[in-house]
Amino acid sequence: MENKEEALEVANDVEYGLAASIFTDKVSSAYQFADEVEVGMVHINHGTASAAHAPFGGVKQSGAGAFSIGSSNVEFFTEMKVIYFEY
Repeated sequence: MENKEEALEVANDVEYGLAASIFTDKVSSAYQFADEVEVGMVHINHGTASAAHAPFGGVKQSGAGAFSIGSSNVEFFTEMKVIYFEY
């Protein structure tokens, strides 16, 4: 990839949207990526292991929304994005 805009375009130009990861030391780039990438889960400076209490699901052709246990199940029929950030 030549730049972050091209990487984001490639990431969004697929029919699936379960999860995405980005590794960066620029907080503004991390937040921009998390906001603009079309996925259900975003991992920033973090592997793709998800927490059991947070929603697990994707957008587009990746499942039927976020499935979870606990208090977040209230949001079941909304489009939620979970962001994992390590800084």
